[in-house]
Amino acid sequence: MRFFKSREKTPAAKKNYAAGFSDVMHEFYERESDGSLFDFNDPFRNEAKSDSNTIDSVTKASLAPRKIVITYTLGKILSHPLTLLNNRITVLRFQRSLVDPLSPSDGLWRSLVIPKYLDFYSPLSWTFGKEMLVAMYHRGGIFEFFKGVPAVATHHVSRDLLNYVVPVYLAPKVELACTSIFDYFGCQRLFAKILETKDESVSHPIADSAFVDCWRMAYCSLVSEAICYPGLTLASRIMIYDGPQNLGTLQMLQDIIDTEGYGALYRGLGYRLGSVLVMHLEKYYLDRARRQESLLDDSYGTSVANELIPLSLKVANATLSQLSLVKRCASEMPGYCVVESDAKVLAQMPWGIISTQFVITASLVYLRQSLMGDLNVVH
Repeated sequence: MRFFKSREKTPAAKKNYAAGFSDVMHEFYERESDGSLFDFNDPFRNEAKSDSNTIDSVTKASLAPRKIVITYTLGKILSHPLTLLNNRITVLRFQRSLVDPLSPSDGLWRSLVIPKYLDFYSPLSWTFGKEMLVAMYHRGGIFEFFKGVPAVATHHVSRDLLNYVVPVYLAPKVELACTSIFDYFGCQRLFAKILETKDESVSHPIADSAFVDCWRMAYCSLVSEAICYPGLTLASRIMIYDGPQNLGTLQMLQDIIDTEGYGALYRGLGYRLGSVLVMHLEKYYLDRARRQESLLDDSYGTSVANELIPLSLKVANATLSQLSLVKRCASEMPGYCVVESDAKVLAQMPWGIISTQFVITASLVYLRQSLMGDLNVVH
């Protein structure tokens, strides 16, 4: 049984796939919207209106954005203190003022008793976080909790603009170039067969058009993130800075360029891009599981694999995000994190806590699926 029905193609995409691979690549941009509504939270996604009579309405793929959507809303501004606290707890074990007693600082973190093991989601970290919030309030008042908001807003707005420019203007040219390369090396016919599975009894993930759309969204996000990464580095450093001087955004940027060079603005970029890629894979597997549920009887539930794969990707995404944060905040200047090798940063990650949380969650998922299976047998 084939779970995913191919979407109706445009006239251009109906041509010979073997001789027209560019039509396959450009179908993403040529599809009509069919009255779909734009999702404010995801500039790449146009959710189809519900239609119980067709599978296409359930599996409607994401399309190129038709307008610029600014995702930095009032809610994100109000939640900025939580982001600030999360970033500071994440890099605390690498903070130069705590690792090097001779490093100059404002003395904020040295006045706190820091637990040996810290994790943003553990109760022990919540208690320490409360003490940290009190110390931050005594240091700078209520404005201390919104430190770095202008830099974060600039980064978000820049990325939102690129999230429109890249898929609409840049991506089609890149796909044309890739098509020419495939054509030159004679791979066009092979790749077309992979994209368009002839055997209806086979459901290959690459043959699922949602996978192709996921890949297109992913590389658009990767390009946007790579261009805007220096802004993210600057915003992250502002939030964790505890140096003796009160630096403004432009002054901090100038110090980074003068002291460390432009390359310092791209530290941890690889981990960040890996995090973005894993995030899109997680979305793909979640959407795929929901589509399978919609085609099966609800009494069967979901398989353990359909729940554990996104969970594993979520853990990988969180780990890569933390690694990227530590690397981009590393500097030889006071007030930031110490410069460590990737191996040392990985060794100091709370792997015990991460593994324990994953095992507990996986066990609960397996237990729930077993109970649901027993209930279905009884009924």
